[in-house]
Parts: sequence; C-alpha cells; structure tokens
Amino acid sequence: MQNAFDETLFRWLNQGLANDFFDWLMPLVCEKWLWLPIYLSLAFSIYQKFSWKGLLLFVAAFGFCILVSDALVANSLKHFFERIRPCNDETTQVRLLVKCGSGFSFVSAHATNHFALAVLFAALFAAGRKWVWVAWLAWAGLVAFARVYVGVHWPTDVFCGAALGIGSGLLVVWLFRKYVSKWAGLSIFAKK
Repeated sequence: MQNAFDETLFRWLNQGLANDFFDWLMPLVCEKWLWLPIYLSLAFSIYQKFSWKGLLLFVAAFGFCILVSDALVANSLKHFFERIRPCNDETTQVRLLVKCGSGFSFVSAHATNHFALAVLFAALFAAGRKWVWVAWLAWAGLVAFARVYVGVHWPTDVFCGAALGIGSGLLVVWLFRKYVSKWAGLSIFAKK
C-alpha cells in the first residue's frame, strides 16, 4: 500500500491528465530506441570535435554512467525495497498504456538513467550555457513523467530516481574530469 500523497499524485498524473495526445506520445517517450538518434548525434559531435580519442572517452563515460546509475543504484534499490508497481497493485486503479513488467518499482531505472545521462550530456556541451542544463534536465523530466503517466511507476519512484540519477551523473562527470580525462590527455567535459 502506498501513502496517500503518492496515490493522489499518481491518480492525477495517470488519469487526471489523460488526453489523446499524451496517450500517443508518452509510450513513445518510454521507448529506448527513440533516443538512439540523440545518442548517435552526440557521439558524432564528440567525434567531430575530439576525433576517435574523444569518441572513445564519450563511449566509456556513457557506459560507466549507465553502469553506475542502473546496475549499482536503481536495480540494487529495487531488490532492497521490493515495491510493487502501480500496474501490479490490485488495490490501485491504473490506466496502463505499456506492458507493465514484473520487476519492482522503486526506484525508476528510466528516471535514474536519464537524469544521469542528462548531467553527463550537459557537462559535455554546456560550457557556461545554463539553458543546456535546463534542456537536458527537462528531457529527463519528460521521461520520468512518462513513466508515471503510462502507469508503471509511482511518483516517488521517479522523484527519487531523478535525485539518484543526478547524483550518479555528477559522480561520473567528477571521476572522468579528475582521473580519466587527465590520464587520456583530453578533456571533453565543458567547465562550469
């Protein structure tokens, strides 16, 4: 059973905001393949600016970011808390727009991963432009919102996933700035 705030907010996001456009868009936003062109275009931009060495550093940072945020944070917490997804909770009325999944809910790996990547991408391309940070965090926020809208996560799953993702992303950026970039003799991360 969830707390009243979580249930009320879930109902409002999942049912109260329901409309045909969101019913079409939000399942797409949850699809991993949709974001592949963004990742490829970022990799190409890094390659153009820093050559193969920069591209390899980007791929390593991307992979390490997912490893930290998904494997070490999100999935560890899911097995620790074993929170039931709203779509698997028989006491909760859900508008389910995607396959529910049998895994646990807390924390949202989608939210954790996308916020971690948003921090990584902003660190790559911001270079003093705050709007870049806002844009990447808004992108991750859209993904987090979509997970609640389609009925597979509670709001606190995505809020906590966002916080953990930001923390994971900052850790990866710090490690790569401090150690890996110096070792490689190349800094692909923009300074604040």
